[in-house]
Amino acid sequence: MATAQAANAPLIITPEEEEAIRKRLITQTAQTKKGVDYPIRRLVKSFFVLKAAVDGEDEGEIAEAREKFLIELDTYEFNMGRYSTVVAANREQQDTYDEEDDKSQVECADLKAQVAELKIKLGDSALERQFRQRRETVARTCAEYPSRATIDLETEQLRQEIERASSKRDDLANKVDFAKKQFALLLRVADGLKADA
Repeated sequence: MATAQAANAPLIITPEEEEAIRKRLITQTAQTKKGVDYPIRRLVKSFFVLKAAVDGEDEGEIAEAREKFLIELDTYEFNMGRYSTVVAANREQQDTYDEEDDKSQVECADLKAQVAELKIKLGDSALERQFRQRRETVARTCAEYPSRATIDLETEQLRQEIERASSKRDDLANKVDFAKKQFALLLRVADGLKADA
């Protein structure tokens, strides 16, 4: 009954605790030292006491020896069962830890992949933001100047004005040349009149 209850009880122990329990149980159940009454020694003693009582054929001694032997046997079996329970619980806990560790490794790998992807997206976002800012700067700079249509219209107007100015210049040059010729003619006539006088 006690062994069954111990087997069903939830146990959580560390590897260090398991090793200490294992060594202690092995020492208590398997090793013998002088002056120390271990369970295995008590079990053997009770067995020899029972054998001696059976050989003596005293029913009272036999019953008492049998009772003590059964108690020692139950104690020994309980200790061995307790060790098995501890080992099984530790193995189950180790398996659970391994499963959790595997899950953690997978989650860690997923998180690293997500971080790398986010870094790439962040870099792309930064480049896109830089491009947008430059585009807006260029757009503002362009907005400070007239449109292409306005520039073309103003250019055409300037070309026409230059043509008109060139035409006027040519007219003025012709008039100046004509005036020079008239003046030169007047000078010759004047010179001729002086000579005749």
